[in-house]
Amino acid sequence: MPFGDLNQLDKGVPYQAAQVYLGPTLGWSNAWVRPEVVYTTSPVNLTSRDSVALINVSGRATVNLPDVVAWTREPFYNIYSPFERAIWVKDMGGTAQNFGIFIIPVGVQTIDGKGNIAFAQNFGIVRLRPLNDLTGWYVG
Repeated sequence: MPFGDLNQLDKGVPYQAAQVYLGPTLGWSNAWVRPEVVYTTSPVNLTSRDSVALINVSGRATVNLPDVVAWTREPFYNIYSPFERAIWVKDMGGTAQNFGIFIIPVGVQTIDGKGNIAFAQNFGIVRLRPLNDLTGWYVG
């Protein structure tokens, strides 16, 4: 399996997938399981494969979101993913109150109509979902 193992001893890809059978026409396919990645340096640049970003930075943290269009794009055979389609950003280090975590969308995309958002709650979490028109994200 090209996705690496769960304990990462082989330094493989840090994403997890499950094999799902989609019937005789499509056969077996990989369905991405919500990957949790711990980030210890800033800036954090999320990609279309990210879902849960655990921020453990001892200072101000900047989280750059992926392009919402690229992030929502799925193969034709995986339109209805069984896993939640959201990005979670969590303060794992408990330092957000002192330094803040700033979340920034790509280009002209927005979060709740704003150019960026910040949160300063120790061990807090923000869940971002894509807007239906793919112009940005909303907190929810």
